[in-house]
Amino acid sequence: MRAMASTTPILVAMLLATTGCYFSSSPKLIQVPKGAVIEIYEVVPTPANNTKPAADPATGKPILLLTPPLIVIGDIDTIGFDANRDQPGQPMLLINLTTGGAQKMLAATTNPTATHLALIVNGQVVSVPKIVTPIQGSMVVTGGGGNKAAFDNACQMFAGK
Repeated sequence: MRAMASTTPILVAMLLATTGCYFSSSPKLIQVPKGAVIEIYEVVPTPANNTKPAADPATGKPILLLTPPLIVIGDIDTIGFDANRDQPGQPMLLINLTTGGAQKMLAATTNPTATHLALIVNGQVVSVPKIVTPIQGSMVVTGGGGNKAAFDNACQMFAGK
């Protein structure tokens, strides 16, 4: 497993207990709300015909997103919001992928060419987590170090209330 910078949001795959990330309670998982747009892109270091510019919400620096998106709404089964017991007040999104989405994510993160992914909600980059382990069916995304307002807005959209 690769080391993570302390300011980099965490993206953790399937075995939450082994990473030390625990939900405060069982999150309510919902379908992606009608009208919401969620995409996950690979972040690449050099421009090409299949990249588009964006900004890292933590630093404001330019990043390049590999197009098309790796994951789109059709690849997401359910999504939920909760708080991390290990980091009080730290919101977390739990994203469960469909079988097809899980296969795409696993292929992209097993021997990744990108070191980061970008979570885009309604056209806004809300988190740029580092890939630390192969990701398959589920992932947890925290908003540490990023655009807190944008991440909090995304979390509230998926709180299932």
